[in-house]
Amino acid sequence: MPHSLVVVRLDPWRSSFWIAPSGRLAASKIVTRPFWALRVSLADEDVPREPIMDPSLLYVVSSEHSPVHVPNSTLTLGPRIAFDSGRKAGGDAELTTTRPLHSSEPYVDWPLYVHTAPLLRIHYSSQRPFTKMYYELDKPSLSKFKRIALQNHTAVFDYWAQYSRTRRCWIPETKPVPRQWSSFSEKEYTFVLGALNPPRAYCFDFLDDYCPPLEGPSSIYDEIYIFHQVCRDYRWPAAEDTIGWVRFLRLQSRPDHDNPRSVMGHSPTNIHKDGMLRTAMQNLYSLPNPHEMSGDLLACPSYEGGEEDICSLFTSTSDDPNLPFDFPLLPWEYRTIPLKRPRLIVLEVFGVILDRESAIRRALSMWMPFVRRRISLDKLISRYMEAEAFAERKLTMAASSLAAIVHEALATLAGRLNLSTEDSLKLITSALPMILQPHLYPDVASALRALRAQGFNLLYIPPHSPETLVHLQHVLPPSTLRHPGAIVSPSAASIHFVSGSAYWESVHKFSSTRIPDLQREDVLVASVGIGRVLGPAQQSGFATALVRRPDSIEANVDYIVSADPRANPEPSVVVDSLTALSQVLMENEKSRHAEPI
Repeated sequence: MPHSLVVVRLDPWRSSFWIAPSGRLAASKIVTRPFWALRVSLADEDVPREPIMDPSLLYVVSSEHSPVHVPNSTLTLGPRIAFDSGRKAGGDAELTTTRPLHSSEPYVDWPLYVHTAPLLRIHYSSQRPFTKMYYELDKPSLSKFKRIALQNHTAVFDYWAQYSRTRRCWIPETKPVPRQWSSFSEKEYTFVLGALNPPRAYCFDFLDDYCPPLEGPSSIYDEIYIFHQVCRDYRWPAAEDTIGWVRFLRLQSRPDHDNPRSVMGHSPTNIHKDGMLRTAMQNLYSLPNPHEMSGDLLACPSYEGGEEDICSLFTSTSDDPNLPFDFPLLPWEYRTIPLKRPRLIVLEVFGVILDRESAIRRALSMWMPFVRRRISLDKLISRYMEAEAFAERKLTMAASSLAAIVHEALATLAGRLNLSTEDSLKLITSALPMILQPHLYPDVASALRALRAQGFNLLYIPPHSPETLVHLQHVLPPSTLRHPGAIVSPSAASIHFVSGSAYWESVHKFSSTRIPDLQREDVLVASVGIGRVLGPAQQSGFATALVRRPDSIEANVDYIVSADPRANPEPSVVVDSLTALSQVLMENEKSRHAEPI
């Protein structure tokens, strides 16, 4: 049976074929990114296979450890060679390939692992024979991998069961569904909250003409968790009916809502008096709500259920160790990192030094006279940011610049607004340089001088790619990058997507080469993104500072994921400007040296 490392990307639209149309539409909006994986079959090589039975299992290749903490769930992979310098690494890897894995000089020292658990099963509709063999394991490594993967095939459930005992879990219960509501299953009266038609396999796109770096974090587990959550939401039997009811309600309240020049048609009071609408609303309200957990929260340390009960809890079976619906997207508990005197301050360029959001606002304000729909500037900015995130996801398949991403987003926005070709060309041409050249915040120059005067080393995180910071040098203060204490990270941070633990590991490793004996508690990360930057940095052991400027959109988001305060990332300090951060650090230093009374 052939095997190889492949580049794939989750296709949520095809993977969600079994849920309602609105659910498929919601799933198609999930941002997915290409990743490396080992495509392999655990069957015996001597067993003949039909063409449809091509290797249907994927095991993730990443610089991060497997989220399933079972023995040997993460195996090192090598050897590797930097194609641009010829330097070799990973010669002592647990799994070796028949030829060296190609890397580049900035990444050759990053760790590289193959996860033996959990597995990702390819749906039969997206299976296909190999068209390109990238890297294959040698025969001893392949035998070793299959042996460990088969052992972890069932051991993964013991981990999930043990993991559940440390949390408060909801045991789903079976409730009947009225005949008039479709449950999207053959059994009309059976609806198990959290366990109806769970996906056993996923559809993937095979990207034969794209080779991203092998090193780096993989977001596939997060994507599958979000995908499962969407399926869970839209698997509710009345999902489609509720959406249709809301659409009908809007038509009744405003018949010409698609016409921007129309006004309110009927008074909402008339709707509340409509008997049929009220009956439909009451029927919808009476149906079981998959998010309602009243009285069903159980403390799991005393849970003594058998294997079948455990499997039903995690919506999987003992023969299929897929990721359960309770896979943790975010850490169950964030570390509490106190603010100390740092030796190194990490500054994100966009949001902390350069005012990119105001640049976008200025550029899109020129579009308002050409927009025929009734839409506010804030809504227009929101649509642009969404288009830019999708453009960044799409163009990661090519060596693209930030300018290419912004241009793609502007073109997408112009198409959604139905602008004419002439207006689109004129508006994109004028908006592109404005967005790519944001202005400096007024307090930045003096704040950077104050931080340098206090003896702090400053590390700048480039946005999107290191080349972006080169193009922005002319808008930065003259001494920003030329100061002896200034360091520019070779690894850039995404402007829309989360930076994982492997990214912060690389930042710490690079900084340690410039500042001897640099510990994690000696680093302070300043950013405007709590979930995008500060949360992962805090979980990696760094102190964090949220620069919450009053007019910032991202910085003023209340990032709350749980009622338990421990489950929410809490920055070490919150300031409203870079000058305020300098003052806080100065006051902390004075109080540290103050004489006790």
